Amino acid sequence: MRTPLAAIAVAAAATLSTGCQQGASFLRDPAGGHGMGMPQVSSEPRLPDPTIQQVTHQSETPKMTEVTRERLFDAPPEEVWRLLADYGNVHQYTSVVKHSKHTEGPACGVGAVRQCDVMMGMKLREEIVDWQEGRSLTVKIDSQMPTKEHYATIELEPVGERTKVRMTARYSTKGWVVGQAMDALMMRSFMSRSMDNFLVDLDASSMRLNGQAPGLPALAAR
Repeated sequence: MRTPLAAIAVAAAATLSTGCQQGASFLRDPAGGHGMGMPQVSSEPRLPDPTIQQVTHQSETPKMTEVTRERLFDAPPEEVWRLLADYGNVHQYTSVVKHSKHTEGPACGVGAVRQCDVMMGMKLREEIVDWQEGRSLTVKIDSQMPTKEHYATIELEPVGERTKVRMTARYSTKGWVVGQAMDALMMRSFMSRSMDNFLVDLDASSMRLNGQAPGLPALAAR
């Protein structure tokens, strides 16, 4: 006979698993077809997007840099979260990631790990270390980039029927003087550009999921 705490844990795990599976089903076969149908996105640098706000500053931890980007999406939070919850298939809704796959742990939630293949042959290992269902997630990123610690957080804030999406990167660079110089000259702008592109793609895909993309019908709910 299960104790009350054990029963709660089992119920929570079942709910999380169902949420992950629902997110995955929308991307793989949203309306009996063959996935989201992400348009081909040019690899050329994009022009600055006036809907994206930037805040770049040193965090309270002296050796950590924090970069924050925000964008107001037309889709409601639950539609945006459905995409984020399909954790292993991030490549299906953003051109920033060439390919991705789930490698360890649960499908989503704390402990889920995915591998992301990005530009120049780099591979990222991204593990979820914090998961607030429907609201936010934080991943720890290991890569070939010159970073010692690297975390990324995505937060969703309802704004009427729309969603403010805030993405924050926190990282420290390898090497003391050289690392700080590289951060000031390259890393911050690289992080900002990558985050901008991710938010633009996530916005477009959430509109497609919500049936708001021009010329595209709404996707049937399951």
